[in-house]
Amino acid sequence: EELRFRCSAKGSEKAVEKRNRYGDQMGISDLGAAAVLESAFHSQLQRLDLAWNHLGDGAMEVLKNSWPSVLSHICLDWNSIGVAGAEHLAAGLTTARLQRLDLRSNPLQDAGVIAICQAAFLCTTLCWLGLGETMLTDVGAGGALKSLHGHPSLAGLDLSENILTDASCEALAELIKLVPTLRVLLLRGYLFEPKRISDVGGQLLARAVGDTFGKVFELELDYQQVGCHTATALAQCRGSWLRLSLFNTDVSTMGAMS
Repeated sequence: EELRFRCSAKGSEKAVEKRNRYGDQMGISDLGAAAVLESAFHSQLQRLDLAWNHLGDGAMEVLKNSWPSVLSHICLDWNSIGVAGAEHLAAGLTTARLQRLDLRSNPLQDAGVIAICQAAFLCTTLCWLGLGETMLTDVGAGGALKSLHGHPSLAGLDLSENILTDASCEALAELIKLVPTLRVLLLRGYLFEPKRISDVGGQLLARAVGDTFGKVFELELDYQQVGCHTATALAQCRGSWLRLSLFNTDVSTMGAMS
């Protein structure tokens, strides 16, 4: 039911030692992934974890053509999946019964993220979509997020460490309002980007959460450039928060007190 073929820095002492010794040479790559995925086609595989394996667009084409019928969870974090791979994955996603898809740290770019979001809308069982550090910009965010409006089951969305500024916050606020099942939005900033989400966008997000009566929400704005105005706006919808994180932002004592 579950296949975990993850190459990472975590694990036993020997596994960590091997990772440190061989570094980025480790991983099964597209060739190995093809053998794994083709063998899984007729199986009852429900959970697939192929993070940190140098997978590219070719592996996603194989996955599209060998999609296990009962697959519910896919983790493809920290690979090399680009726009073409995202389009292959999207083609499989439209008819899938997937509940969770993680694509953190893949160079999907705007076009790839838009393709994934458009397909995700048609996957009515999807509850979690991880798109952190996928090179999404303000240019692509509007179209990508609009594609998710009205999704019947999406509960969590990770857009952290992307190149997003206040220009994306109106689209994010609309998403909060128009996806009734959404409860978790991760928007950690990318520390080395000189321009990130400021109080202008932070207040838009706070008001959007406040306008969704009865929704208990989890929001992460770590490393963004939000400050006291955002903190005050967040405090005004204090009954709405399950979890709120403002680590390493511009919130001062005044904002913290509010």
